[in-house]
This record gives sequence, C-alpha cells and structure tokens, in this order.
Amino acid sequence: MIIKRNKASITTIPIDGVNVTLFPGLNTIEGDVAEKLRDHKDFQAQEKAGYMEIVESKKAETAAGGSAGSDDELTDDITQMGAGDAVEIVKGTLYVKHLEKMLEDETANKNRKSVKKAIEGQMDELRKEDGEDDGQGDE
Repeated sequence: MIIKRNKASITTIPIDGVNVTLFPGLNTIEGDVAEKLRDHKDFQAQEKAGYMEIVESKKAETAAGGSAGSDDELTDDITQMGAGDAVEIVKGTLYVKHLEKMLEDETANKNRKSVKKAIEGQMDELRKEDGEDDGQGDE
C-alpha cells in the first residue's frame, strides 16, 4: 500500500510493538502491517484530517495472485498507472535501485516520455544528494 503524508512532519504509529514511521511524501507499507496501519485509530484520525491518504492499495494485486514482495523489493508497477500517478510515485521514490527498475519496466512496457523523464530526473537528484559522480566531470 502506498500512503502519501501531506503534512511536513514525520509521524510514528506503533503496530504490534514496532514503530511504523511515515515521512512527508510517499511511503510504501507492505503486508500485514499495511492492513493493521489502515485500521489503527491514529492513522484514521490523520487520514480524516487530510494529513494522510492512501494512494494505492496492493490488496487487490495480492488477492489476484500477485506478490506483495519483501521490504527490499519494489512492488509498485508504475506501468499499470496513469502517467500522472506514475510521476507522483516516482517523485516520492528515494532509492536509485527502485528507480532503475521502474525505468527498465517503463522502457519495456509503455515507454512514456513524461514518466521516463521524471524517473531520470529523480535519479539525478538522488545521485547529487548522495555525491555520486554523474560522469560529467567537474570542469
């Protein structure tokens, strides 16, 4: 499940003795934790106040035989979304390896220019933040 936090602060909600931390922007929550979080009174109060919104739920995909994946796997198939929603997911993605997989999937499937541009731009931003060399040199 993808949850968008619309408030510019971090919040933590305890689920079964583990603190689930939600950051501003998009957050991916998997498995049983997602369902328990959705039912938690603190989450429901923040959702009602407009601080949180469920952008996409993976429950339908899992019920249809898909896999919810592990914490290390990317489970968001942006090729199944409209371009606008896909770009929003890309903007909230903070791992270059996930963006690389998104780019591979997008290129192999829909190959939408706007989505590919968003993925490449997000990867460039993250690499700059991490101080990775972009291959352009400093001159």
